[in-house]
Amino acid sequence: MATESNPRPSSTSTSSTTAMLDLTDKLDKMAPRFEIDAKDIQILETPSQFYETLKNKIRTAQTRIFLTTLYIGKEETELISTIREALLANPNLKITILADLLRGSRGSPKNSCIGPLASLIKEFGKERVIVRMYQTPNLGIIRKIMVPERIVEGWGLQHIKIYGFDDEVIVSGANLSNEYFTNRQDRYHLYSSKEMADYFADFQSVLGTLSYIIHPYTFHVERIKDAVAKEEAEEREAEIEWNDERVDPEEEEERLQQLREEREARDTVLFDESAYDHAVDWPIAQKCPSPSMDPDDYIKVANKRLTPLILPKNPPTGPVQKDTVVYPLTQLTPLLRPDTSTERPALLTLFGALAQPSMAEARWLFTAGYFNPHPSITRALVTTAASQGTVVTASPEANGFLNSAGVSGMLPAAYTLLARRFLRKARHAECGEQLTLKEWRRGTVGQPDRWTYHAKGLWVTLPGDNDPSITLVGSSNYTKRSYKLDLEMNTLVITTNPELKQRLAKEQAWLQEYATPVSEQDLKSPERKVGLRVRLAMILVSLLGGAL
Repeated sequence: MATESNPRPSSTSTSSTTAMLDLTDKLDKMAPRFEIDAKDIQILETPSQFYETLKNKIRTAQTRIFLTTLYIGKEETELISTIREALLANPNLKITILADLLRGSRGSPKNSCIGPLASLIKEFGKERVIVRMYQTPNLGIIRKIMVPERIVEGWGLQHIKIYGFDDEVIVSGANLSNEYFTNRQDRYHLYSSKEMADYFADFQSVLGTLSYIIHPYTFHVERIKDAVAKEEAEEREAEIEWNDERVDPEEEEERLQQLREEREARDTVLFDESAYDHAVDWPIAQKCPSPSMDPDDYIKVANKRLTPLILPKNPPTGPVQKDTVVYPLTQLTPLLRPDTSTERPALLTLFGALAQPSMAEARWLFTAGYFNPHPSITRALVTTAASQGTVVTASPEANGFLNSAGVSGMLPAAYTLLARRFLRKARHAECGEQLTLKEWRRGTVGQPDRWTYHAKGLWVTLPGDNDPSITLVGSSNYTKRSYKLDLEMNTLVITTNPELKQRLAKEQAWLQEYATPVSEQDLKSPERKVGLRVRLAMILVSLLGGAL
C-alpha cells in the first residue's frame, strides 16, 4: 500500500518516480480522483464476455441501472428483454438511458432504436424508465434539415459509453449493438466502487437535463389532447364570462358535438400511431432552451451545470490509502465556454512527463480504431523520450466503414492516408526507430468470421518496470472530432499493484495478437493508393465544419 500523497510507481529510477509524482499532483488539480483497490477492477477481454457481463449485471441489479451510450441497436431484442425481465422481477429497480438523438433516431420513426425503449416506458411508467436523447448544439435547424441523415452526425454526437449497475460501472468504447457483442473488438473495464458509480450516475443525470426526453407516442397524444381540451374549456369559460349571459344547454351541446367531430378528424391525421411509436419532447421543466432553438443560451446553462462535475471540488490531501487511483476525464467541448474539458489536457500532461529525459527507458502503446489523432496528440506521440512506442489501429479490412455507401465508404482509405502522414511526421521527428505502427486485422469486413477493430486507449510502462502501471480507457478516439464536436468520457488509471500491472500487460498483448507492423513504404504501395476523390471528400468535410 502506498503511503505517500500519490501512489508511487514501482521504478528503479528516482527521477522517473519524481516525474510521475509530479504528474499525479497535476492530475489532482485537473480532475476528480477516486481511490480503489486493484482487485475491484476487472478487465474484460472479448465482445461476448462484455455482453454476458452486461446482461448478468442487468439481471442482478437491485436499485438502479444507468446506461450512457451512443445508441442501442434497433435489433437488440434480447437486451431489451433482459431489461424488461429485470424490471418485472424487481419493483424497486429503475433504469435511465442516455443516448444520442441523431444516431438513435436514424431510420424511420418506426424503425429506429428509440421505439423499443419507448415500449419499456409505456409498460413500466416514466418513473421507472427514463430515456433521454442528447443533440449537439453545433447542428442548428438548417443543417439538420438540409444535410443527409448519416452525414449530419459529423457535426457532433454523444459518444460516451458508461454502463452502471447499483455500485458497479463499466467504462468502455463499445456501443450496445450486436457487432459490439460478437465480433467488434473494444476495451471494457469494470469498476466495483460505489463512489465511482455515484459519480457517473450523477454525471448522466445532469447531462440528461440537457437532453430531449422520450415518451411513448400514446403518452404524447394524451398529453396534447388534454392540453387542447383544457384550452378549449378555458376559451368557452371566457366566452361565457364575456357574454355575461346564460348559455342555452341545447346550443352548447351542439357546439360541443361539433368540437368533438373536428377534434376526431384532426386526431386521425395528427395522431396516427401506425406511423409513430414515440415522441421526442423538450420539457419546460428543463429550465433550459433546446439546443436547436437557442444554442448559445443552451451552452451557457450546460456550462454552469457540468463544470462543477468535471473539475475537482477540492484537490485531495493526505496519504493515499489504496494501491490504485482513477481519474474520470471528460471532453465536453461543445457544451463548455470556456472549454474546461479535462481529457486532452490530462493526456498532454501525461505525454509531457514521458518527454522528460528520465523517461528514456519507458514504453508506451497507443491505440485507436479510427487513427486520426489531433495534431497536439500527434506531436506528443512523436516527441516522447521513451525507448519504445507502439501504435495499433484498424487495417482497412477491419474498419467498420469498409464498403459502406456514400462518403462513409471512403473512410478506410482516408485513415490509410492519415496513417502514412503520421509515419512521415515520425520520420521527420527522428523517432522512426523507436516508433512502430501496427494494423489490426482479423478477417475482412463482409466475409464470414470477420472482425472489426474499435479499441482505443493508452498503456505506459515506466522505466525499470516490466508491465504497465498507467492506462487510459473510454470512448475517445483522440481526434479533432473528439476534441471539437463529440462528448467523451475516459478513466485514467494509475496503480502500484503488481497483479493489476500484469493484467494490463495481458490486455495490451491480446489486443496485438492480430496486429502486424506496417511501414511508410507499405502504405505507399499501389494497392494502398488513396485516390483524388477521397482527398477531396476529406477537404470538403473539413470546410463544412465536420471532422473524421
